[in-house]
Amino acid sequence: MPTKSAKNTTTKKTANSKKATNSKATATGKQSARAVKPKATPAEKKPTKSVKPKASSTAKKSAKTTKPKATSIVKESTKVTKRKIVPNTIEFYDLPDKYNQTMVKVLFQTPKKLFVYWEIAEADKQKLLQENGLNFFNSSTPFLVVQNDTKKYSFEIEINDYANSWYFDVPDSNCEYSVKLIRKDNKTQAQTQIQTSNELEIPNNHILFEQNRYELFFKNVKTNEVTSKKVANLQFINHIGIAKPATLNDFYNKFYDEKDLYSANNPSSHS
Repeated sequence: MPTKSAKNTTTKKTANSKKATNSKATATGKQSARAVKPKATPAEKKPTKSVKPKASSTAKKSAKTTKPKATSIVKESTKVTKRKIVPNTIEFYDLPDKYNQTMVKVLFQTPKKLFVYWEIAEADKQKLLQENGLNFFNSSTPFLVVQNDTKKYSFEIEINDYANSWYFDVPDSNCEYSVKLIRKDNKTQAQTQIQTSNELEIPNNHILFEQNRYELFFKNVKTNEVTSKKVANLQFINHIGIAKPATLNDFYNKFYDEKDLYSANNPSSHS
């Protein structure tokens, strides 16, 4: 009997101790839960409240900052595309083939070679056809009549209907020349004058000096100062393989024919 009561008392003590420990554990658990909840709630609320505006503000700022940059880049690119680069071009003008004017012009290339060009206007061509028949140009040949107005002689040069300019030689220089454009009938040789050129004075082709001087004159184009040097003392003569001449006439005779020289002391040498 006494043993049972001792067991019962021990079991009661252990049960009471378990309950006490359980109650203490539950009390401490409740206290810990109560202590954690107020700490946890502000910690959870603060980051959520602070993170949202920060994220939105940064996103807005980034959007605001990136938008004007993007638009500025687009504007600059559009400005570049709007500018058209025009390459530098060299302007040139072609001379017309015809001026539709009836004219004959004579020029000199050298003292003994002349150049002449001509043109017949369409109105004058129609007038020639009316006066001489529709077959006028087919039944006639064009000629240039060269007139030396100084020595009073002339000569003819046969040309063709495909040409509108011509080079030719003349026997005399230092004369006045004029040129006529005519057409000759192939059967009757009757002449039809079309146009007369201007009068042209061509220069002399001779070496001219007034007298047999013993010196050459040199002019400084900057100061207009004229200086003279004796022919026999010119240094360049020693390098061209001739003896020192006494006069200019001797010097020129070494290089030119007698007919190409003209001097006041020797007028017979003028051709």
